[in-house]
Amino acid sequence: MDTLAGYVATGVVTFVAGWALKTLEPKVKIVWWSAHQFLFQLTNPALALFTHAITVQNVGRKTAEAVEIVHKARPDFFKLQPALDYEEKTTPAGEHVIRVQSLGPKEFFTIEFLV
Repeated sequence: MDTLAGYVATGVVTFVAGWALKTLEPKVKIVWWSAHQFLFQLTNPALALFTHAITVQNVGRKTAEAVEIVHKARPDFFKLQPALDYEEKTTPAGEHVIRVQSLGPKEFFTIEFLV
């Protein structure tokens, strides 16, 4: 009977250790927030310029792959800070997608828009 109890205890300990490792493994967690927005009213020529910025950060402990930012339409002008390699594409619905290949743990970038 002692050997059966040993096998059961080994199985339970193995299951609990596996569950704990799976639960505590590094994960990706992407967060974003609006850094700022501002409306410039120019008088000569009469023009309104709207600027907007969003910051995207990986607060997880694992590298995020293929981070995508989707807009209803392509912004007139935009820039990533710090400068990162990115791809642009359009979905079948006509939405604009900015895709950054990877974002490491605690890394972030800001997208500045001029609309």
